[in-house]
Amino acid sequence: MKPSDEARLALDRLPSRFPAYEPQEPKRRGLGLGTAAVGLLSVGLVVALAFFWQGSKPPPASAAAASAGATPRTAEIAAGLEQARTYLADGEPDMALALLEPLVSRADRDPDLRVALGEAYMAIDDYQAAYDQYSQAITLGSRTDPQLHFAAGALASRLRKRPEAIAHLRVAHEADPSNPQYALFLGQAELEAGNYAPATAALARARHAAPDDPRIWGMLAEIAMRENKSEMALQHAGRARHHDPDNDAWKIIQARALNRMGDAGKAVVVLGSLSEEARSTKPVLRLAGECFGMLKQPAEAAKLYRAASDARPNDADLAFETAVWLDRAQDRPTALAYARRAKDAGHAGASKLVERLSDQREFMAQPRTTGGG
Repeated sequence: MKPSDEARLALDRLPSRFPAYEPQEPKRRGLGLGTAAVGLLSVGLVVALAFFWQGSKPPPASAAAASAGATPRTAEIAAGLEQARTYLADGEPDMALALLEPLVSRADRDPDLRVALGEAYMAIDDYQAAYDQYSQAITLGSRTDPQLHFAAGALASRLRKRPEAIAHLRVAHEADPSNPQYALFLGQAELEAGNYAPATAALARARHAAPDDPRIWGMLAEIAMRENKSEMALQHAGRARHHDPDNDAWKIIQARALNRMGDAGKAVVVLGSLSEEARSTKPVLRLAGECFGMLKQPAEAAKLYRAASDARPNDADLAFETAVWLDRAQDRPTALAYARRAKDAGHAGASKLVERLSDQREFMAQPRTTGGG
C-alpha cells in the first residue's frame, strides 16, 4: 500500500470533517432545545479529525513471500506481479485486477499477490474485498508485520469492524511501539468502541512520541467530554488549537466544553470563528441553538438556521427546526413559511406545526372588541 493510498483511505473513511455534537450531555435549565438529533456518533464515529498517515511505508515486497508456507513464485507469476504493481502505480486498478485475480487463483498462498490484489480493490473502493486480501496476506505471511496490520486495521475500521480493527492495530503497535501513528490509530479505534481507558492509554503513548500532533490532543479532549470532564476537555482542545489553530474540529470541542460549563457567551464567540461550511452543519447549528437558548436570544439562533435552510431548501429537518426557532423568536409568519417548506419536503411532523401556526396567525388577525353595552 502506498502512502498516498493510505492517506486517501484515512480521509475517505470519515464522512465529515467536523465532530459530532452529542445530545447526551447533562441537561441544564433554560436550554430551549429538547433533544438534538443524533450526529455523526450515530454511525459510530468520533471526532472527525483530519487524519492523514505520516511516514508510513508499504510492506516490503519480499517480506511476506519469504515466510514459511508461501507458494514458490514462478517467473511468470513474478513478472505478472511486477506488471500489476506498475498498473497500480499508473492509476490503472482495473488493469491490475484483470491481471491479479487469475494469478491469485493459481498461487493463492502468495502473500505479496494478496497485498497487491488488496491494494487494487481499495483503489476501486471495494473495502471489504481489500480487507479480505490483507487478512489472507497476514495469515500467509508475517503474522506480526506492523505495516500489514496497520493497513488491515484501517480497512477494518472503515468497515466498522471494531474488534478486528482494534486487534490489528494493537498488533501493529506492539510490534513497533516507537511509531506514534500506530498508537494514535489504536487510540482512535478504542475510542470509537467506547473503550475510554485503553484509548487514553494508547493516546498517552502516542503523545509521548509525538507531543505536537494536534490529533492526539483532539481525541483526548473528546474522551474528556465523554467522561464529563469539561475543563480538561477545554485544556486539551486548546493544545490542539495551539498546534493547528485553523482546524474547525478543535474549535467545536472548545465550544461544546464552554457550553457545558455554562459559559454560552464564550461558546458563541468560538462558534463565530468557524468556517462558513462548519457553521452550516446540523451538529453545529444545534450546538449554537443551545447556546443562544441559554442566552435567551432565540432570534440569533433563528438567523443561523434561516441561512442554512435557504442554502438547502429541500432539507426537511432543517426547515422544520428553522420554523421552531422562528416560532420561539415570535416571528410566526416567517415560521409558518418554513414549516410549509418542511411539509412540502416531507417532514412527518410539519403538518401539525403548519396547522398550529396557521391557527395562531388567524387568531392574531381577528379584530379585538372591548367590553361594554
